[in-house]
Amino acid sequence: MAQGPASEDPEIPGWMLSAGRLFGLSPIQTRWRLLAVARRWRAFRRELEPASRGFEHQICSECGALQPHEGTVCSSCGEKLASPTARVLRKLGLSVPSFLSVSSLLGISFIVIYFRMMTEWRGQGLMGWETEALLAHGGLWPPAVFEQGQWWRLGTANFLHIGVWHVFFNMTALSQVGPSMEDVFGRARMIFFFALTGVLAMGASAYFQPTTPTAGASGALMGLIGVAAGWGHRRKTSQGKRVRDQMIMWAIYTMLFGLVVRANHVAHAAGFVAGGVLGLAFSPLTLEKTKGSAASMIMGVVGSITCGVLVVLALVPPAASREVAAQFRKTPPGLEPTAHEQLERYRAESREQLTNACELVAQGKEDEALPLIDEVMQAKMEASDLGGFCAFVADVQTKCALKREKGLDAVVPPGADTKTRLAIASHYELWCSEP
Repeated sequence: MAQGPASEDPEIPGWMLSAGRLFGLSPIQTRWRLLAVARRWRAFRRELEPASRGFEHQICSECGALQPHEGTVCSSCGEKLASPTARVLRKLGLSVPSFLSVSSLLGISFIVIYFRMMTEWRGQGLMGWETEALLAHGGLWPPAVFEQGQWWRLGTANFLHIGVWHVFFNMTALSQVGPSMEDVFGRARMIFFFALTGVLAMGASAYFQPTTPTAGASGALMGLIGVAAGWGHRRKTSQGKRVRDQMIMWAIYTMLFGLVVRANHVAHAAGFVAGGVLGLAFSPLTLEKTKGSAASMIMGVVGSITCGVLVVLALVPPAASREVAAQFRKTPPGLEPTAHEQLERYRAESREQLTNACELVAQGKEDEALPLIDEVMQAKMEASDLGGFCAFVADVQTKCALKREKGLDAVVPPGADTKTRLAIASHYELWCSEP
């Protein structure tokens, strides 16, 4: 007697058994051929299914305790268990941050700012932005930072991206590194580390590349990678070493990718080093116990407020940001002024402003002249000193030839101290350079 179908086999509708006659098959032959196809499909699905799904349990990632497959909270340590979808993705080497995690909120801010820029600068953004658009929303431009005091650019530049590919790459890196950082260091520390290492990375870029505009979260992300690498190295366990090695590989991949797209290697390296120092500074033994400490909460508040303010400044740029961006409106891409050209332009503008101010002093309009001179000299000056200052400026202009011929000692009063010599030298550099 023929063996009946297994209990897992589906019931075959009568119309399908009858349809087999169209191919010269009897109902019995049709039935067994369809069941053979169904069994092969089940076997194929079992091969694709993660091994852990074949058991009615799961392992808590925090404490390693065995938990029911359908559980949502670990009965041993109280931590939230991953969803079935997240467990499958982790088997594939991927991680998915929860919606209200710091990683998700940062990623959302990247996207919101990017689309905000696309609505204003229509026709741009898909492949990249003109320099004006990036600088208008807070992109890093070192002269604006050091000469005009727009220090917020060291932070806002971390929330801007140069193209869709740039956003995608950084979002991918954030989704892989961010959740692990939140698990190990806590959300409060994670957002603080992102803000701090991002500012340090942009600061290094501004210092070592004073004529290069830039933007992107890569420096801050390299900071998080550095933190994880430092933590893994200090932990000195097999797991810690794996984390360290994986983070170092992430850093290498980022640098190699940067070679292809001509990324900001200074910001990348500075962020990684700063993060590594932070990671080494935290003892793994006390890290878990201090997640909810007052110091950790303060770090979270500082990081959250900082990131919130920076996002607002990128979405609604101040007038000062747009004024800097306007300087690039008529400059063809790739032809931004060199460092020498910027210095000469600054000197010319300063000479013109001081000349106008001294003309106002000669007309008895000291109140109007005072703010002009204070802005150039970057020091507070009394109205009673304006006359002497303008007389000194006039004297400097008459002695430019003497200074060029015989040097600084010929124009500096005998016995002048070092501070006075430096001040006089700066004025001769300003007034005696070629217009």
